Amino acid sequence: ISLTRVHPESVAGISASEKLAAVRVELEKEGADVFVVSALDEVAYLLNLRGGDVARTPVVLAYALVERAGPTVLFIDQDKLTAEVSASLADARVEVQPYEQALPVIASLITSDEGSKKVWVHPERTNFAIFDALGNAGPKVCKPS
Repeated sequence: ISLTRVHPESVAGISASEKLAAVRVELEKEGADVFVVSALDEVAYLLNLRGGDVARTPVVLAYALVERAGPTVLFIDQDKLTAEVSASLADARVEVQPYEQALPVIASLITSDEGSKKVWVHPERTNFAIFDALGNAGPKVCKPS
């Protein structure tokens, strides 16, 4: 298991909380409810995390969901989280769920009893599994992030 580590704000230049706030501003502008982040480098950048799940690339296998009016959720193998990473995520108000729950949760965004959410994905950086999970309804906003 490759442990995840915090990319220091002194190097990143901006906190994960500030990045998430900026994403929420863009969600508001687009009228979208949730942004699905599946590109590993985008997850790493957004949450100031680094890892070693891919050779010679400092990323971890993970998905993230940023809700405009709700939580940010990181789907990751929780055994990869150190106490420092868990504290950093908690400070940024990021909930952690098992990696395996990502696709069912994403699918539920368009099938919940509360109604379908407007889902934003990047058309060229989102993997097929996400599009498949969104089904025939597909994403409601499909444009670069």
